[in-house]
Amino acid sequence: MRSTVSVAEMCHHIETLIAPYIRQNPDEWGLQIIWLPRTRGARVISELGGAAFEIRLPRIRSSISYAIALHEIGHIRGKHQRSRDVRVRERWAWQWAWENALFWSPPMDRVGTASLCAVEIHRARLQALQDGRSLNRQPDRVGELRTVPIQ
Repeated sequence: MRSTVSVAEMCHHIETLIAPYIRQNPDEWGLQIIWLPRTRGARVISELGGAAFEIRLPRIRSSISYAIALHEIGHIRGKHQRSRDVRVRERWAWQWAWENALFWSPPMDRVGTASLCAVEIHRARLQALQDGRSLNRQPDRVGELRTVPIQ
């Protein structure tokens, strides 16, 4: 993989990857693409049956927005995207992004890792609530979250 790729090349790559899936007019089948001004809010919106009908991608301005766009496309084109486990879907979408990127840099790796960590933390909080516990935001030790009973 090359390590120096221009923003224009990254944009073209993303557009090429999603072109076969994009709806050309409202009456056709395909994805509607919405370009976001920032990375926040990037996602694929699917029907209950699992078919994607909308993809929200950040404008490609850096390696980070490029990685996030690749990840979202990975939710459409990647393996295991019909898994019931969100961790599996997220992990394989990031795997697809890594495999299909023109290059991969340490900042891109960090955004992927942070995303997967956020999924794990969210899942742990939901599980704790279901179990009648609350996750304390202060770790006992670095890297640990402790649970405390709900009062």
